[in-house]
Amino acid sequence: MIAQSDDGNVTESPMELKGESLFRGVFSHRSLSMLSPVLLALLLFGIGVAVVSDFASRDNIDSILVLATFLGICSAGQTFVIILGGIDLSVASTIGMGEVVTSVEYSRGMPLWQIFLILLVAGVVIGVLNGGISSYFHVHPLIVSLGVGFVISGGILIWTNGASAQGVSPPVLSSMTSLRSTIGPIPVPPVLLVWLAVAVLMIAIQRRSRLGRELYALGSNAEAAGLALARRKTVWVFAYSLSALAGLLAGVLLSGFAGGADFSAGAPYLFYSIAAVVVGGTSLLGGSGGYGRTIIGSIVIIEMTTILVAAGLSSSLQETMLGIFIILVVAAVGREVHVRTRV
Repeated sequence: MIAQSDDGNVTESPMELKGESLFRGVFSHRSLSMLSPVLLALLLFGIGVAVVSDFASRDNIDSILVLATFLGICSAGQTFVIILGGIDLSVASTIGMGEVVTSVEYSRGMPLWQIFLILLVAGVVIGVLNGGISSYFHVHPLIVSLGVGFVISGGILIWTNGASAQGVSPPVLSSMTSLRSTIGPIPVPPVLLVWLAVAVLMIAIQRRSRLGRELYALGSNAEAAGLALARRKTVWVFAYSLSALAGLLAGVLLSGFAGGADFSAGAPYLFYSIAAVVVGGTSLLGGSGGYGRTIIGSIVIIEMTTILVAAGLSSSLQETMLGIFIILVVAAVGREVHVRTRV
């Protein structure tokens, strides 16, 4: 409704102003950036159904969900690291370490709980090295995590005497990751419960904990967060420890899916884990985003990969097309300005 003031000027009614404000809120760039990954996942599913036979079959959907689980779990810690303003290039090595240690030590007779304990300690040590060196000595985390990744790779080669590791996967892990297994009457693989637990934990940390608030504060403006007594060193070590543990967990689950030890199995996830975070809408500049977005980003990456594989493209061409796809997605929806520049 249009109203006329006493001085003769035409003004909009409060209701119209409220409606305009609501419209701008719903269709703001930030709101669209949150919705876009969901729409993209639905669009890719529709394209897959149209161009790939049996894309919507139960077997293929289960396959997408299981593969997305591995990617989603290893991308969990990467999400927190990127929100903080860092990056973890050791994730591929931690995944390979988790897979090799689980398969080899289980084949040697070590109980599964002892293997998990060893990997838990290893994950914390890796996180302390990555986060501690980066925050205490102000070395760029890209360099630190790359170096730590090489140390892990070399350590595994020394441990296996430079030969391909031989081992078998624990039956419980093989059953959890099998496409034929179900959760009782629910026709989905049990490994999805692991991903659900990881998702609940990650979202609870980022939304409900002091560490989560400090994570976003430091990623938005480290100097201002420091003045507000945010624990910079503690948060950096925490984020990188979480990233290492997430990578090791993904490697443990991959050992069940692959049925044995293969250190190189983690290599593709270095690129994919970052891609899932970015495609989901978390900014590489830090300070914004979240694991809910990464869940959708993981599904998008696996959907796209499945379509490319079904199209019969070579592995090199698949990577090329996936790279182009990610560039286009980020160019379209990933241009949100850094938090510190907003008024």
